[in-house]
Amino acid sequence: MKKRMILGLCVGLAVVLSGCGAKNEEVQESTVQESAVQETEVQTSTIYLSSLDVTDLVELGEYKGIEVQKQSTEVPESMVDSYMEYTMSFQSELAPVTDRDVVENGDTVTIDYEGKKDGVAFDGGTATDYNLSIGSGTFIEGFEDGLIGVKKGETVDLNLTFPESYPAEDLAGADVIFTVTVKEIQAAVTPTLDDEYVAGLGIEGVETVEDYRQTVHEMLTQQMEEEAEYQLQVSIIEAVMANSTIQEPSEELKQKYADVAARQTQKAAEYYGMDMETYVFANYGVELAEYESEIQAGAYEAARQALLCKRIADEEGIVITDEKLEEVVNENYAGLGYASAEDFKAAIDLEEYRDSILLDEVLKFLVDNAVVAEEDHTGHDHE
Repeated sequence: MKKRMILGLCVGLAVVLSGCGAKNEEVQESTVQESAVQETEVQTSTIYLSSLDVTDLVELGEYKGIEVQKQSTEVPESMVDSYMEYTMSFQSELAPVTDRDVVENGDTVTIDYEGKKDGVAFDGGTATDYNLSIGSGTFIEGFEDGLIGVKKGETVDLNLTFPESYPAEDLAGADVIFTVTVKEIQAAVTPTLDDEYVAGLGIEGVETVEDYRQTVHEMLTQQMEEEAEYQLQVSIIEAVMANSTIQEPSEELKQKYADVAARQTQKAAEYYGMDMETYVFANYGVELAEYESEIQAGAYEAARQALLCKRIADEEGIVITDEKLEEVVNENYAGLGYASAEDFKAAIDLEEYRDSILLDEVLKFLVDNAVVAEEDHTGHDHE
């Protein structure tokens, strides 16, 4: 699968829950009926971790002093260089090639072409002044490779065969000849990394290459620190899971987390103006039925791990009081795009938000009580 579909860990749930549970929202009709991801309105959860008694559901094993390794967050200069080159590549422009007259892979060529089957031009096989990126895979196999080495102004005949699976039945598996004239050869020219380029990026406080390098370094460091913290939490919760015995979660709790994942996916699809089936395939590379299966499997793991986190919270006296809930709401509503705390509270399920805070507090507790060895850039561990 292209991407991980659902986070079955408390660390993921703490994030996912904080953005869900909205009340009375209109949700677009999905193309799939009666499925786990089909909703016509967002429902408020009827089961919350904060009110669950999990004493008989979880037998805790060792959860303090878990030995884990935290990945290095040191950003090498080569990573900074690669990032800047990558972003600059999106601002490259095509320019005529002047130091050679033959086509190379990666060039963009302007061509005239005519395709014939049995000596007769076929529909859709002819074009003038067509811009083709060599290596893009736009044309059938052999077309683009056949132009590599061809000179500007030269005309060549390409003897090719359409694939058997080609949609047009009259061309599927057919032998054809494309007569192609290369009229222009262009290559992508990347901007020069200098102070003028950097100033044109419009980044506040960034005027020079050195400023830009420092900004990129700080951004990458933050990303690596966030990833390292996430992986650290994952490692700890997985170790505690292995040490503990957890009973089968209730169907209601499993469905809660299936609904959470479905709701988040539905919102994402709406944001991009897609139906569920299109969005799921575009992002995960699977059909909707397989996605639903993954949702259910992930929800099972999520429910088990949520029970574990609640058991630890009970054991350690971690409780999210109304005062704590109000404090977190006031700290976060603006960053989540709300004009006021009251607007935020009106738009979410507060008890579900309380759950997310509880999970977050448990994760912090586990990290604070773990034995963490940090990996440096050489790959060695140090305390």
